[in-house]
Order: sequence, then structure tokens, then C-alpha cells
Amino acid sequence: MIENFLIEAKKQTYANENAPKIDSSRLNSKDYEYKKGNMIYHDTYFGGTNFIGDELYWRRSCLYR
Repeated sequence: MIENFLIEAKKQTYANENAPKIDSSRLNSKDYEYKKGNMIYHDTYFGGTNFIGDELYWRRSCLYR
């Protein structure tokens, strides 16, 4: 389940040249986010050809209104 979500999330974010970026989470970062159900994938990176960054995954175990 998580593996399928991460594959889909990456295809919908940085691996997709048409994916919209979201507001930067840090100074000069480029950020993407993908949400499905109770799961969220967030990718942040700096640079271009040579880059550094991180990928985060959250899963909410319960939803609140």
C-alpha cells in the first residue's frame, strides 16, 4: 500500500515536468506535495542538476473534522 502510494506520488510530483510546485517551505527551496486519502507526500529540494533535498510521508491514522 505505501509502496504504491509513493510510486504514484513521485509520478505526480518531481517526476512529472508539468506538476505544479507549492509555496516554498524553506528559503529558495522547490516543493511539491501530493495527497490521497489519509496520506501526504512532500518533496523539497534545492539546486538543479546537483541537488539536495528530502522527501516526507505522512499517514493520518484517524481523521478529525
